[in-house]
Amino acid sequence: MMMKLACVGYMAVLAALMSAITACGSSGSAADTAATASGSSSAATQHGNKIAYLQPLVDPSVQSVTLGMQCAAKKDGDTIVSLNAGFDQGKQINQFDTALTQGAKGIIANPVNQQAMYPSYAKAHGEGVPVIDYAGPNASPPNATNVGEDPSAVAQATVDAIMKAIPSGAKAIMIGGPPAVAGVTPRENAFRAAAGKAGIQILGEEDSLTLAATDVQAKTSSLLLKYPQANIIWGITGATASSAAQAANAQGDAVGTKVFTVGVGASPDVAADVRAGTLSIMVDNKSYEWGEALVGLMDQAIAGQTITNPTLSYTSYTKADINSWVPPTARCTS
Repeated sequence: MMMKLACVGYMAVLAALMSAITACGSSGSAADTAATASGSSSAATQHGNKIAYLQPLVDPSVQSVTLGMQCAAKKDGDTIVSLNAGFDQGKQINQFDTALTQGAKGIIANPVNQQAMYPSYAKAHGEGVPVIDYAGPNASPPNATNVGEDPSAVAQATVDAIMKAIPSGAKAIMIGGPPAVAGVTPRENAFRAAAGKAGIQILGEEDSLTLAATDVQAKTSSLLLKYPQANIIWGITGATASSAAQAANAQGDAVGTKVFTVGVGASPDVAADVRAGTLSIMVDNKSYEWGEALVGLMDQAIAGQTITNPTLSYTSYTKADINSWVPPTARCTS
């Protein structure tokens, strides 16, 4: 059964930057929710802007953000220029400079390494170009406004789903991601904390520095051999958990019987794995809705308005209800 987590305030994480958001579960788009939460009228918000979006890598969740941004931009008359750094920090810095040179009115950076971007943020600030730092671990980066998912809320949705599958005696191994990449460490730490409170034992962990399927599978196999009592495999992304599931099945740890696999991040491929029973639980961290919200927030920032972090709810899916999940490509309505 689909489980929905109630809206959770993000203020404990972003108290230095944000004011309380009272609009929760709005019937409008995420971009509209962001505009309402700022306390500013939509009439004062500028549209028709050229906005650069700096992605850290090619990943289904990241691409969902892009789709959400493109949809919101289409409705608002904005132009989105998406640039992919391919995990290369130097390349991302160069892309930031290119965005400024090519006249971007605002820059949204999902940083490979947040601190390494600070000089770029300062340069944009000096030129009067607002910067949104999306998902960086420091909630108060200089010369930028930090927004992003609430790791604690995502972790709680994940733990709730695990506890429904295994009410007691859950023992997990974790396949994490590159620690330097924004959002990875907060998501891992939040899951550890939520799992500990729920009585889920973390047996062992490995970080995949590339998130390549072969690397994820090798690390999963190693952990399962070391901890044969594990019955949960947690992946930093949905795609990571799907790759881990393939390794588990290959060595006889049948997914859905011996172990349950769970990953954060929804995509058509990951949803297909849930339907096939390869992946037990997919947690949708609302990447598409974040993309919509980011455009609305940037339009406000370009207009000189104070922006706040929108509050989204996070949903888990299993084979029983995966058909109710709507792919990002089908969510945009004109």
